[in-house]
Amino acid sequence: MPGLHRHLSLAFLTLSSLCLVTTADAQRMVRMDSVLIEGTVIAIPDSVLPDLELQVTLDGHGLLPGDSLTASVPGHAALRVWGSCALGRVQWETALPARMDSIAFAMRPDSAGVAMYWPTDTVLHPWQPVTRGCFPATSNREVIGILEQGAKEPFESARFQLWQRWLPNRCLSLDQLRSIAALFDDEGRKLAIIQSASCTAPDQLEELAALFDSNHYRNTFLEWVQAQP
Repeated sequence: MPGLHRHLSLAFLTLSSLCLVTTADAQRMVRMDSVLIEGTVIAIPDSVLPDLELQVTLDGHGLLPGDSLTASVPGHAALRVWGSCALGRVQWETALPARMDSIAFAMRPDSAGVAMYWPTDTVLHPWQPVTRGCFPATSNREVIGILEQGAKEPFESARFQLWQRWLPNRCLSLDQLRSIAALFDDEGRKLAIIQSASCTAPDQLEELAALFDSNHYRNTFLEWVQAQP
């Protein structure tokens, strides 16, 4: 079990950093009080951003361009945003600002990216180049949830079966996939997990070769990567 605990600690640390969660954010996430949210996603003409698709979710509430929201949500809730247009893609997750009973925000997409206007600051998330991988990636919080579920399984074979049931129809970032594969000491299972997953960046899968200690499985993995269309 010490090996599993070590793997889980590394996975949680990696995914927490991916969530853009700082130490202060992590403390906010455990708050159980409620926050009044007033949010707006500004609609942009198709002539400015052709083929724009933008979705915002917060504690089960969803917003599209032109939508507004007034709702009470838990203080630990996270805002998840993903979007795409002819200029590229964008995706992020973030915790709510701390120590506020009510929060108003606005989100505006334009040719530079998606600007997020919080009471405390403004953050621009620029459009990123489109890759041939899947999109959007599964929420980091959902991945952390299944990691915690897997931690309750004392045998690696049971954890492997859990991941096999969970992975289909899910899209993972390269770092999410790295964190999941790193949970397994058995390199055959590690390889099978990577091969069965859909990744947002398949052109970068070769970076995961460092997860394999044996030359046999490292070479088998690299041969598989090179054979991908």
